[in-house]
Amino acid sequence: MEFLFQLGQCLDENASHHGHAARVHFVQGVVGSVPIGGLDVEIDDVAAGNIPTDEGEMIVAAHGGGYLPSYCGRSNHGHRVRPEARANAKDLPIEYLRRMWFDTLVYEPEGLRHLVEAVGASRLVVGSDYPFDMGHYDPRALISSTPGLSDDDRAAISGANALSLLGLA
Repeated sequence: MEFLFQLGQCLDENASHHGHAARVHFVQGVVGSVPIGGLDVEIDDVAAGNIPTDEGEMIVAAHGGGYLPSYCGRSNHGHRVRPEARANAKDLPIEYLRRMWFDTLVYEPEGLRHLVEAVGASRLVVGSDYPFDMGHYDPRALISSTPGLSDDDRAAISGANALSLLGLA
């Protein structure tokens, strides 16, 4: 199992060319801690078709996958119109994302609803970022307040999916 969690390059505020904004506005925590830092590698893996396709290899993306599920329309379009964007990938980028797992650390019901629409409820596990201050410590409330989820979806996201991911179900 591979866990994708890119911290970006702003953890050392002195190394960042946005050091002032990082210090004053907590940019490293708001932007830098979502999967953006290694985004070029992740998009390259999707374009090359390097996302695992069997159940023995699993990728879990933190923070709801960050940019990837939210902007997959552009990746799909690039796959269709640019040969270099699809490299060896036979499928659209969204199909590779639907083979990955994602945590629910998206903070808002609308964000979780969008993630479910993009990759499916069966690919989501609870995320909290505990013990960090940017964590979301009531994932049950987030899941229960997300519109459009069935009771089965809520049960799967709340625990059944994690059991499956870990091979315990």
